[in-house]
Amino acid sequence: SAFGGGLRSVGGFVRDHPAANLGSLGCVAAGGAAGWVATASVGVDFPVGSDVSGVFGTVPVGTFLNLAINNWLVAVDVSYSGLAAGVPAVVSLVFNGLIVGAVSGVVDPVAFLALVAPHGVIEIPAIVIAGSAGISLGGVGVGAVRGRSDDDDVTAAIRRVYRVLLGLVPLFVVAALIEAFLTPLVASAVLGG
Repeated sequence: SAFGGGLRSVGGFVRDHPAANLGSLGCVAAGGAAGWVATASVGVDFPVGSDVSGVFGTVPVGTFLNLAINNWLVAVDVSYSGLAAGVPAVVSLVFNGLIVGAVSGVVDPVAFLALVAPHGVIEIPAIVIAGSAGISLGGVGVGAVRGRSDDDDVTAAIRRVYRVLLGLVPLFVVAALIEAFLTPLVASAVLGG
């Protein structure tokens, strides 16, 4: 029930905080664009082998657990780092976008989509929502420092972020399942392995 309530909190948070969501998405997009420009202009083409199905092993349970836990911990970090006026959340979002953009600049576009799209359609929006929670929390924190909000507002915002993070758990679990088990198969089929 905690995760179900969390999923409802994610939906409510996305609906009620459009500016924070757009800001978070903008940070990821700006980082991605900068990463792509930095690497695509170099002209390096990083080869992607066709045997991507064997990258994680035949039963990649450890990979699945590592991906799910790591992504959720990144979400916790980007969300609660927002308490520092939202600055660490923004930096983390830009950095994550930069990495994705840099990789997309040196890998064939079809290979990149085959390797990222299956799980990325869930994972990337979940990270954007976590970043949005961090930006929102930063706004409440700054408001408290300036006297526009009080301790109860900050406490309520921290609880809201906690509920959103609970709702992100199932999203990261599904994304990790797809990334560990399905993405290698999709990429192998697309790349001819």
